[in-house]
Amino acid sequence: MLKACPDAVITGMSSVVWGIDPLKYPVAGKKLYNGGIVGSNVVEQYAYVRTFLDQCPNISKLYIDVNFESYFKWRMPPSDFIYDRLDRSSPTFGDIIFTTLSRSAILASLQTIQLERDKVIDSRVFDRGDGFHRIPDASYEVYKNNFLMYLNGVSQNQLEIDDVQIAYLAEMVRLAESRGVDVQVYFAPIHYWLHYMRRYDGPEGYSTDRLQAELKRKIAQIHDFWDFNLYNRISAEPVDHADHFIDMIHYRPVTGQAVLSVINGQRQSNLPENFGVIVTRENVEQYLTKFNAGLDQWEGDVPEDAARIRAAFKVSAIRASTNQQHQSSSSHRPGKSGLASVK
Repeated sequence: MLKACPDAVITGMSSVVWGIDPLKYPVAGKKLYNGGIVGSNVVEQYAYVRTFLDQCPNISKLYIDVNFESYFKWRMPPSDFIYDRLDRSSPTFGDIIFTTLSRSAILASLQTIQLERDKVIDSRVFDRGDGFHRIPDASYEVYKNNFLMYLNGVSQNQLEIDDVQIAYLAEMVRLAESRGVDVQVYFAPIHYWLHYMRRYDGPEGYSTDRLQAELKRKIAQIHDFWDFNLYNRISAEPVDHADHFIDMIHYRPVTGQAVLSVINGQRQSNLPENFGVIVTRENVEQYLTKFNAGLDQWEGDVPEDAARIRAAFKVSAIRASTNQQHQSSSSHRPGKSGLASVK
């Protein structure tokens, strides 16, 4: 970043890290830096964006990839995340020791060596210097298995949106605009398998389908945003022939390039007309109605996929109920003290 300040920066989670390639930035003569952070919440994203803007006052555009996962209450920064580090121009001696000679650093290095020896790692993913981590292309079968892997681990959880994260998004927007930066907020495409799963992934009244609608209402009050999740051949592409997704939530660089092209007024002729629409506080309800209608249509167009997802949640519910019964049975099983008292 300090070696060559970019004209634009993008923030978000792993979908940005793996899905936005600055070398394919569709704005001629301008440079983009990928500031995505794997597993981050909005507090962390704000801290980095503030640092980017302080270090490079020439930045004129900020893209904010809104990932629903960043806004849960349980999404906390890691224990070793120290904000003061971002204000330093160089690492301290303590930082160098921690990242190279500490027990956790050595164990991580040894684990990486072992994984390579065991051929678990076919190709390393690394930052080439502009924030982008390229994941090597794979076969359709690999991508399909990525989708199926999500189904094997489904569960129902009662989640809540964290208003602290919402407040930090608002402050990120305010800070950037106060410095004359053009802010572009967007919801990147998520595959319809995941959208449909969100109808079933929580107890009654707590599905993330409802929470995502609530999040979009809240963000529309802060800033207009682009949304790339209406029903079309990209967001609902067949999982056994995935050209735009790594898995349900992570889009591939070709998709990221299409997203930035649309935002910058360079829509490619082969893109669906509804791939990228502007949502405001005035039309957010109409948008949500259209989105839900599209999800209903998807359910009818691919009933086998929809049934497969519903079946996965039924299995998950049975498994959870069985585990709960086992735990209840164990808690009522008398221990040694209980046996001794009955004589």
